[in-house]
Amino acid sequence: MRFRLLAPWICAAAMLLAVAAVLPRKSQASLDTPVHGVTWNLVDRISACPAGDTLGVSGHPSRLRIAVWYIGGTGLNKIGVPPESVYVTVATDSGTAVANDIATYTFADDSTKEIGEDGGFTRIQVPSFSGNGKVAVTLYVSGVSQGTKKVYVRTVDTNHDGKVTTADETGYSDINYSGGSPNGADVALVATHLSNGEHWRRQALHGQPMRRTNLRDTGPRGQFNSVGAGSICWSPSGRNIAYSAMDTCGACSAGHKTRCRIQFVHAYGHDGDVARQITYAVGDSDEYDPAWSPRGQSIFYVREDAVVHRKGVPGYNSDTSDVAVIGSTTPLTYLSISPNGDSLAYCYQVGSYLQVFIAPVTGNYARQVTFDNYGHYYPLWSSDGAKLICYRYTGSKLELYLIDALHDTGATFFASGTEDLQFPSFSPDDQIIVAGRASDDTHVPTHTFDATASTAAGSVVNYGSYTSDIVFPHFSPDGARIAVYAYDPAFVDAVEPQIFCARTNMNLPPGITQVGSQSIADTTTAISINCVRSLASTIVITASDPESDAITYGAAFLKDGMSFNAGTHTLTWTPTASVGTSYDVRFYIATPSGGYDAVVVTLTVTSGSLVKRGADITLTGSASAVFSGAEGGGTTTLDVFDIQGRCIHRLRSQAGAPKWDGMASSGSRVANGIYLYRLSTQSTVINGRIVVIR
Repeated sequence: MRFRLLAPWICAAAMLLAVAAVLPRKSQASLDTPVHGVTWNLVDRISACPAGDTLGVSGHPSRLRIAVWYIGGTGLNKIGVPPESVYVTVATDSGTAVANDIATYTFADDSTKEIGEDGGFTRIQVPSFSGNGKVAVTLYVSGVSQGTKKVYVRTVDTNHDGKVTTADETGYSDINYSGGSPNGADVALVATHLSNGEHWRRQALHGQPMRRTNLRDTGPRGQFNSVGAGSICWSPSGRNIAYSAMDTCGACSAGHKTRCRIQFVHAYGHDGDVARQITYAVGDSDEYDPAWSPRGQSIFYVREDAVVHRKGVPGYNSDTSDVAVIGSTTPLTYLSISPNGDSLAYCYQVGSYLQVFIAPVTGNYARQVTFDNYGHYYPLWSSDGAKLICYRYTGSKLELYLIDALHDTGATFFASGTEDLQFPSFSPDDQIIVAGRASDDTHVPTHTFDATASTAAGSVVNYGSYTSDIVFPHFSPDGARIAVYAYDPAFVDAVEPQIFCARTNMNLPPGITQVGSQSIADTTTAISINCVRSLASTIVITASDPESDAITYGAAFLKDGMSFNAGTHTLTWTPTASVGTSYDVRFYIATPSGGYDAVVVTLTVTSGSLVKRGADITLTGSASAVFSGAEGGGTTTLDVFDIQGRCIHRLRSQAGAPKWDGMASSGSRVANGIYLYRLSTQSTVINGRIVVIR
């Protein structure tokens, strides 16, 4: 059983100077303002980096933090007011200062709590700023405005493009509030955050981690209800997190009465925090490294470094059987599943080293993808399946290692001569890598790296108070949250980690709403579409974003001549594979803030149209008939015929179910009577009857 590692941002200069001249040298907090029982304050002069990293300017924090106290009408502290009832709006007041990656409302970190005697307390944080000027911050509690405060913002992102680049070394402001003209000390601040990897707004993780598990806080590890072994993973819906924890095993032999078992817990606090256990091995074995299938119905896991199992998830799969899919007599461990659900990546012992292998989820032929004389640990996939990120032990330190999963090559992504790098994973849009980085392997914080760089030049620490020896930071599938293992800072003596969740940005994620003719609900993780062999098929993707952010469309795991046009959001395919062949394609969307959504679509080659009998429809009054149920992507065609078989109306629909209002193509209303309809796609024909009664 494994408890630890095996080894291991142009504002004009005149404007900026004018702003500098009216500011005092020393930062100060806005005075508390009691309104409707609410008192709040903030530091109104900040020196910021778009990545949320500290600039080290005394008295001028890099992040905007709003402290809120709430007393009810009876004079008692208001405790338990939910975060969604306490929020701020942040708007540019002057200059170019802007808060990055926030939604209309930025909510409190947590419900109000009993801290001191000034009222129920909570805090709101805005970690990422660009540009220079002022922002206006308005607080709302239970829908009531508590007033507006102005905050001066000076950042190292001079041109407010979200990243520190060489362009920011011109036109910079008095970042350190020293008074007078900007000087060498200010440009030095820019240079520092440039040389350490062009700090980027995406490296700032927002929010406050909230505890989701009720595991033991004190040791020793290995006791009942302590953390188990291996990584954590999200369900594809983003509503649950799976992990392993120690459970009692009455049937196990002496000395083996507590064993690792797979559990999952709700990711949202309002859903509760009661864990659900799903594996119950009866032998002296441990179960860990859960990998939740993108389809949502099954979890793969490792049993005792030897066997990969697939378990149907109760409540998500009617088949809850537990099946062994890969077995080995030498160590096999550190499991993850590809984003389309077709393949598994894991580490397998070859000689003296753990090497990374890829195999189908069915357990057939496995392919080795690393070949050096180092140990490799915890490979995790990029969203398109083209890369894996893991860490490896080079004999002195742990480094981040990036694998080309298509060509079986790899290269160091980041290494440090003094610190270990471990537990890496990609953001859903592959723009950020999160990993643990520390010289002390017992207290490892989460760092963010710019994954768009060929090699990482530096990182930014986030949630620095939330550390553990197995931090395992993992983004949620929608890119808006992160889960980590951390010792609870509320317990000074905590030595056992819990799972904590936090919002990685306050911008709301986008959502896919339709694939071909099929509507997609927020909980939909996978669908199926039939495509006729040798017949051109087109499948259009439709999506939306709550803040109307720009959406990028994509498709991965394309096979058999498939192509995807990101501009028209359309997959085109003329199948040449044998009838019955299926391919799992992953359609995805992303926004600039990192919001993400994806759905796995199984495309199956068929021999021709499937003809089905449709429901009879009665059309009365001014109502319109809605026709649904045709499978397949692309255009849906509705033909309406009179009783003599003459086509009186034809409609082609690219999006949504077609409708008929009882009008003929000539523009006249049809007479009462019986009509026939045919609803057809590239792979399905539905025939039915319409009764018109006006």
